[in-house]
Amino acid sequence: MNTAITRIGFLLIPAALALALAPAAAMADELQNGASSTNSSYVEHTQEPLAGEAPAGNEPAPKNESPEKAAETTTPGSPSNTSSSEPAVAAKDGLVLENGHLINYSNGIEAAISGWRDFEGSWYWFANSSKATESKWVKTGGKQYRLGADGKMITGSFSVDNALYHATSSGAIVTGSGWVKADGNWWYPNSNGALRTGWLYAGGSWYWLNTKTGAMATGWVKVDSKWYLFNGSGAMLTGWQKRGAWYYLTSSGAMKTGWLSNGGKWYWLNRDSGAMQTGWIKDDNGKWWFADGSGALASARWVQGAGGSWYRVDGDGAMATGWRQVSGQWYWMDSAQDGKMAANKLVNDNGTYYWCNSSGAMIRNGWCKDSAWHWASGSGAMSSGWLKTGGSWYWLDPSDPKHPMLTGLQTIDESDYFFKDSGAMVSTCWVKVDTTGNARFASSSGALGNITRDADGTLKNNGVLCSGWVNLGGGVKAYADPKTHKAKTGWIKEGSVYYYINPSSGVMATGWQKINGTWYLLAYNGKMLTGWQKVSGIWYHMDSSGAMQTGWLKQGGTWYWLSGSGAMATGWQKISGTWYYFNSSGAWVPNPERAQMTDRIWGCNSGTQWLIAVNRSTHKVGIYRGSSHNWSLQYYVDCVTGAPSSPTITGTFRTSGGKRMALSTDSRAKWCTQISGGYFFHTILASNNELGKSLSHGCIRMAYPDAQWIYNNIYAGTTVVIYG
Repeated sequence: MNTAITRIGFLLIPAALALALAPAAAMADELQNGASSTNSSYVEHTQEPLAGEAPAGNEPAPKNESPEKAAETTTPGSPSNTSSSEPAVAAKDGLVLENGHLINYSNGIEAAISGWRDFEGSWYWFANSSKATESKWVKTGGKQYRLGADGKMITGSFSVDNALYHATSSGAIVTGSGWVKADGNWWYPNSNGALRTGWLYAGGSWYWLNTKTGAMATGWVKVDSKWYLFNGSGAMLTGWQKRGAWYYLTSSGAMKTGWLSNGGKWYWLNRDSGAMQTGWIKDDNGKWWFADGSGALASARWVQGAGGSWYRVDGDGAMATGWRQVSGQWYWMDSAQDGKMAANKLVNDNGTYYWCNSSGAMIRNGWCKDSAWHWASGSGAMSSGWLKTGGSWYWLDPSDPKHPMLTGLQTIDESDYFFKDSGAMVSTCWVKVDTTGNARFASSSGALGNITRDADGTLKNNGVLCSGWVNLGGGVKAYADPKTHKAKTGWIKEGSVYYYINPSSGVMATGWQKINGTWYLLAYNGKMLTGWQKVSGIWYHMDSSGAMQTGWLKQGGTWYWLSGSGAMATGWQKISGTWYYFNSSGAWVPNPERAQMTDRIWGCNSGTQWLIAVNRSTHKVGIYRGSSHNWSLQYYVDCVTGAPSSPTITGTFRTSGGKRMALSTDSRAKWCTQISGGYFFHTILASNNELGKSLSHGCIRMAYPDAQWIYNNIYAGTTVVIYG
């Protein structure tokens, strides 16, 4: 599937803004302080994917540089008690809360006091006044305090003139320049105590300071609808981080959700939680993907699901549906089964059915079976109609989209056919068509004809009784007894000719037939053959009874050998441990050397009525008379051929007519007849003892009478064949 996925992330870049501190104005012991601060702001920019390996899972160590520890704070000293005598009349005395203001009385009269006073668990400051100071800064003992509108000393975080401050449990304001730790948290105040809030870049890292309290954040924090993660030292984290699950934080620190491309791989981060997903993932568009244990999307590979089912993911990582070709094989990923690979079943692709085997591969050019047999074509689609395979015809139901193989009696194109349980169509035989045993004949095309054979064997043609030979079509015949009209089988003699009706098929036999253990040869018209018969280039002999013969056969004084298959032997044959030679006509040759020479030159032509053959290996010369394919051996004599250092030439030559009484090079060589070039037939040089040897200079030496005969009788144009 080729779906482009656009994955866009947003990045927050915090920027620390200037923090304005209010100047101090001394008013006696009071500090009138005004300060303002602005919220941090940040801008969005397009996220750039980070390079790197898959997440390592190790949390980063806190930074070595810890913020500067704040000075210890102290609790204000207890105010001294003021003594007074009881008025004669009930009078106000001491600290009294009137209309929200704390006032000091002495015997009913407002009395000025100075310093800290504890009233009902809260501390108040009197600046040489009977009335507690309200909404003012107080600096005493080197520390700064803030009094609320009710005069109470403030603790915790608070705002004054848009600036945020933090007072410890002692009431002392956290002050300094940079990091200060107090009350278990880190703060970033200026010298007057105004706290930085929002984003802060310090020491090469970004920090988040709570906008309501000013406290440095750790762990997960949501800022402007985006989540950020800060380590134990408060530094903002980026990249892969493991917090139970894996998360990815962009270079802005914002947690990524949805698709992430990182290190050349794709990851899916839960749209709500940001947690990296593994296993099967369904995206916003309803597509399925598979992420392995590292979270990286699988690509172009098989995935095994629960229960052992197999799935396929494409090159882009999306789960495949429909056909997919893998290593030359086609597989069906069934969308109706959530992409599960089909196996051992027919699959339906828009009304066309295919078969996937146990490994899921689509089969082609083969049988497959569910509740019925089907044939997968070369394309894999189930074949329909007529099918020929393995030498048999089958019928695949065209009316059923699955095209199952049919058996039994079927009507096809207004003709009846019969198919065996194996599905193979029957032909050239009788077929029982009903429970009564009545049969119809299936022709060579398989179509059932009009000739019927009743259960008792009676032959009818469209209900009319048959007699004698019955033509079943295509040259196939049956025989009806002229008296009983019943089908006859076995041997039938008409005149001097024998025919054979096959008992199993009930039709006239032709060709080779084995009957009661004996082979017979019947012509195309059924006639039993006798004598020599040539079948497919091989000779056989059938005796007068028609039986094929084997073993030795003598005819007209010539012996032949017929093998166990009946085939006539030629050439060398080992029979009962002895070698025999049979020429090309099959005749046994008592002298095989002569026979071999004759076979060699049998088809040769010559310019005269003579032909001479020379076998160098046996040192024999054969002189033939006749013509091509009709040569008769007249003389078969010994000779001398060339020595190994000067061998006699081989090949087929024509004599030139050159005649010499003696060779000029050796006067002992008489009656010379030229073969070719410097090669001659001539007499031996010594006694007849040199005949049968290889010692000449290449010429053919012969006994005196033999050389003289060739000299006197062989003329120019005579063929000479030299071999061996």
